[in-house]
Amino acid sequence: MYKMLLILKYLRRKLAPMFAAVAVTLCTMMVIIVISVMGGFLDMLRGAARKLTGDVVVSAVTLSGMPYYEQMIESLEDLPQVESASPVIRTLGLLNLSGRTLGVVIEGIRPQEMAKIVSFSETLHWSTLDESGVVSPELLDSSLALKPPDDWQFDSEGKKLPQGKGLS
Repeated sequence: MYKMLLILKYLRRKLAPMFAAVAVTLCTMMVIIVISVMGGFLDMLRGAARKLTGDVVVSAVTLSGMPYYEQMIESLEDLPQVESASPVIRTLGLLNLSGRTLGVVIEGIRPQEMAKIVSFSETLHWSTLDESGVVSPELLDSSLALKPPDDWQFDSEGKKLPQGKGLS
């Protein structure tokens, strides 16, 4: 009891120790808040990255690619820890949008294999079909949708028909 009396008496007479105690308390609260907020942000960032790339990426250092990648994928898929693997080709390109030239990264993938690894079907989708499975002219003419060449024609499943075969 005597210690508490001395502590309170000392803190009442001089304000500097009180300000120091309040500053330490505020800094500790700030650190706890930042860690909790950034922890949630880090989890969100990890989840978003996993949706696009998967858990492990093996890449070649050279621009010529990786030889024997199919044998490597087969040996990886034989491991019990690996659920699926898929090759990805990455290269650099230029994109001209309304007179503005931009540098882009172009990725070539195998969609069916990538869908096993990442949330590919949830993150990228392009179709000219409406809900009933018929080619939709609105989607073909939409400024947001990619437009195939004018001479392409599609069947009711959205598959490209050979030249000269139209929808009947």
